Amino acid sequence: MMLNKSFNPVSACGIKAKGEGVFTGYASVFDSNDLVGDTIKPGAFKGYTGNVIPLFINHDYGAVPVGSLKGAEDNHGFFVEASINLQHTDGPTVYSALKRGDVTGLSIGFSMGPDDYEKKQDGGREIHKLNLKEVSVVTWPCEPKAQITSVKSFDESETIRDLEKAIREEFGLSKSAACRFLSRVKSVIRGELEADLNKIEEQKFIKARVSALEQYLKSFEV
Repeated sequence: MMLNKSFNPVSACGIKAKGEGVFTGYASVFDSNDLVGDTIKPGAFKGYTGNVIPLFINHDYGAVPVGSLKGAEDNHGFFVEASINLQHTDGPTVYSALKRGDVTGLSIGFSMGPDDYEKKQDGGREIHKLNLKEVSVVTWPCEPKAQITSVKSFDESETIRDLEKAIREEFGLSKSAACRFLSRVKSVIRGELEADLNKIEEQKFIKARVSALEQYLKSFEV
């Protein structure tokens, strides 16, 4: 099942810290275009009022949720009250970032059925119903200039540790998620190298057999 994401910038979220580890805001705003041109319509979150929904960091589903939230629709959008687990490794950092305004916004992860949306002529979709899976606090940069440093950090990476740090900074992954990603990359590269080496050895073997056959045939020449 494909998981869709819809980003709501901090300027539209209205994020406010309430108590220790608690904040409120809009996970989604109705009738506005997100970064991919999708528009969520009123009623899309019907049935999720009061439901406990997991809160992640940057849609990192490989990690333990950093908290949970409950929400309800109003005239503006899907308003949520979230509780961050301050015993979670990343909990205090996330809450501090929210209070400082370092967080870019909120983003929802959801799936849809074929009859839950209509394609718009100018691109994107008009979404009337969705299956809400999670809400994420997101921290990636919105300005293209803010991404240049991240790209540069990839180019300057000389060790696996440097690359891990660059991946974490660029994609907002946890250390464990970045390590799993790099481990998978190394496994794929290792497999391709072994396949290439096997192919080279096979070619050497064939070449040697052809050469031996040629020498054998020459022995019959008068």
